[in-house]
Amino acid sequence: TLIRHTTVDVPPGMIYGHTDVPLSASFIDEAEKIMAQINTNFDVVYSSPLTRCMQLAQKISSKVIPDSRLMELNFGNWEGKFWNDIDQTPEAKAWFADYVNTPAPGGESYAQMIQRCKAFLEEIMTSHYNDVCIVSHGGPMRAIKSIIENKTPQEAFDINVGYGEIFKIFI
Repeated sequence: TLIRHTTVDVPPGMIYGHTDVPLSASFIDEAEKIMAQINTNFDVVYSSPLTRCMQLAQKISSKVIPDSRLMELNFGNWEGKFWNDIDQTPEAKAWFADYVNTPAPGGESYAQMIQRCKAFLEEIMTSHYNDVCIVSHGGPMRAIKSIIENKTPQEAFDINVGYGEIFKIFI
């Protein structure tokens, strides 16, 4: 079971991949809706170590394993800035032209994020766990689904992942 964190409390257009941002005031209501849709008897719960994921994961289980491979794309020097402020820069134009292979300045490319998600996925697939819950972000959830469904990185971006979205995957 893949679950995206709930709504964050950041201004629209802010870049916050690896930045630890707060959750919105609607967290309790959103978390209750998620809890009503899932079976919480997981063998293990993994989470991105960022607060926006850990808070939800800790509602699901008292024993959560944080794993940095589940963190959102690292936007490096763009973290905390706004898309409108950087989108016309040469670095942003290069990134938008090939975000799969071009890292954000001081950050990572989508291909690099896919590789860390793939390493995580390979590890849990060889574990003894049957029912696994992963609380993460939109980017890693797209990456994990695209790996399992054998989609290209470009096709991964066609996967809509809303706040609090739940994907059940059977492998």
